[in-house]
Amino acid sequence: MIILNKVQKVFKADHTTITAVNQVDLSIKKGEIFGIIGYSGAGKSTLIRMLNLLERPTSGTVMIDGQDLTKISQKELRLARQEIGMVFQHFNLLWSRTVFENIAFSLEIAGVKKAKIQERVTELIELVGLTGKEHAYPNQLSGGQKQRVGIARALANNPRVLLCDEATSALDPQTTDEILDLLVQINKKYQLTLVLITHEMHVIHKICHRVAIMESGNIVEQGEVLDIFSSPKHPVTKRFVKQLAREDNSLKVARHLAQEFPDGKVVLLKFLKEKAEQPFITNVIRNFKVEINIIQGKILHTQEGGYGDLYIHLTGSEINAALNYLTQEGVEIEVIS
Repeated sequence: MIILNKVQKVFKADHTTITAVNQVDLSIKKGEIFGIIGYSGAGKSTLIRMLNLLERPTSGTVMIDGQDLTKISQKELRLARQEIGMVFQHFNLLWSRTVFENIAFSLEIAGVKKAKIQERVTELIELVGLTGKEHAYPNQLSGGQKQRVGIARALANNPRVLLCDEATSALDPQTTDEILDLLVQINKKYQLTLVLITHEMHVIHKICHRVAIMESGNIVEQGEVLDIFSSPKHPVTKRFVKQLAREDNSLKVARHLAQEFPDGKVVLLKFLKEKAEQPFITNVIRNFKVEINIIQGKILHTQEGGYGDLYIHLTGSEINAALNYLTQEGVEIEVIS
């Protein structure tokens, strides 16, 4: 669906050259929700703006459905952009227009007849949960409602791709979850390809199928969200995962217990997908001569299934047998020393 090949963006100012995006290769499948995450200055905003050529690459190609946007005329690009909707961090609404008029704006520019505009806008207002707000102005809306208008406006021309540029970073946590749920609903209803950038790992794990991690203009790691969470490789990825998991303190406690109680074992158990929901600890206590002290644990849910980890301290005469059982059941085990 979307293929970036050796995409680079170089900015020049005051005799200084800044490479915002450096030789990026990326492939995004049709109908998936793909996340791009990085800290400020990583290049993610520049990258997503090159997907619709709001920012033209210095070099490289941007292919969407087999069409290279860097090679087409301005007229062809305007038509191509009608099939690429975009949702912005700060909403970018027209403050002198009502909710209805904001959503209708791009349809008016495209020359759609009034009857069709009425039908399409009414449908979108219902979809994003703004029924009854048609005649309200942006200054009468909450942040979440403004973003719902922005989403409806981006969907007006029935795009194939929806780009979300930090679409939830200006919202509170509850409203963020509501907007993310709406994006998942839209993805499933219209089979849209969603590409979103964020600096929040919560956004990635909640709705994305795959993710790319950026640092200093480069993609340093990418893959299935569940794989990235369960086994991050790059230091930047590990930082993001730790921020969400908040595991630093539990790891310190686990190491302290391992030193203070050498007669037992302190281990980290990792569970993937359906195994995150199974009662392994109960089975161990019932079937083996061990005692278990739970230090800390969690389960996170992604689009591809659950991921859980659990720090435990084991004592007793059948520790090795218990750990062998867990290994045979597909639980990943790391002994803390």
